Amino acid sequence: MREEAEQCRNRERDQNPERFRVRLRAPAGITGQIQPRSGRVIYIGPDGTVEMSAADAQPLIRLGWTKLAEWTSEDEEV
Repeated sequence: MREEAEQCRNRERDQNPERFRVRLRAPAGITGQIQPRSGRVIYIGPDGTVEMSAADAQPLIRLGWTKLAEWTSEDEEV
C-alpha cells in the first residue's frame, strides 16, 4: 500500500514538477545565486535559504544542502 502511494506521488511529480516545492538552506559559504537544472536563476536569500521545485532541489540535497520544508502548490492556496 505504501509503495503504491509513493509511486502515485512520483507520477504526479513527473507530470507537474513545479507543483512540489521545497525550501533549502545553502551550505556555509555559498551565497549569491544558483542555476539549477531547470535553467532558472534563483537568488539565495540573506538568511542562506532558497525556494525551488523539488526536482531542482534533488541534486543540491545530494551535494549537502539542507531541506527545511516541502509543500505542494495546493497547500499554498489554503
